[in-house]
Amino acid sequence: MVKRLNASSGAGFTLVELLVSVFIVAVMVSLTFAAFQKSRQVSKRSGCIAQLRQLGEGIEVYEQDAGSLPQDFDLLADTGYLAAPQILLCPSDPFLGYFSEFANCHQGGVRVPHHRQSYETNLWWPQNMKTALQQADQNYGIAACRLHANRTELFSSNPTQFCSKAWLMFDGPLLRLRKDGSVQTARLTLRPEPNLQGSGLGFNVYWLYTDEKVEPPPP
Repeated sequence: MVKRLNASSGAGFTLVELLVSVFIVAVMVSLTFAAFQKSRQVSKRSGCIAQLRQLGEGIEVYEQDAGSLPQDFDLLADTGYLAAPQILLCPSDPFLGYFSEFANCHQGGVRVPHHRQSYETNLWWPQNMKTALQQADQNYGIAACRLHANRTELFSSNPTQFCSKAWLMFDGPLLRLRKDGSVQTARLTLRPEPNLQGSGLGFNVYWLYTDEKVEPPPP
């Protein structure tokens, strides 16, 4: 027989009732927290999409004025085609400059931006790589954000450890700003490939910018 916690009044909870109540409250808190986290992720993703669209507008106006695409996003920020350099930082970026940190680790192979940036771009690519991409996809991607997917490699939230521990491969949604200014959600699974030609990044770098098959040009 279960004793009441408040036997004198006859109105208390039994121990079983109390435990059930605590369990229900814990479940409700857990569900509320999960919903809050999901809401935050959706909000950050929406913010990223909005920023990519602003970036696309800046690229379009620059192209109209200059007659060509900019060489990089630094140029857009420096010449006033972006409202603020912060547009280049994804709200989900734990490094406050994912691509900047990546570029710092690959000096000589990747252009290092002077404004901190989350978004990867092919604007600085050699012409033969740009041509191969354009031939495969007329509406190819110009910028890519992989910060909303599942990380599949070692990761550290400490930027000083980026080169050895940050994730590069991922599985899930990639946000891609395309040449026409639209933002596409592509679902990718990136894995390192052996005997890769051209990119030196451990995967076919063209996958970040198009769903079409692209044959890397000879080195």
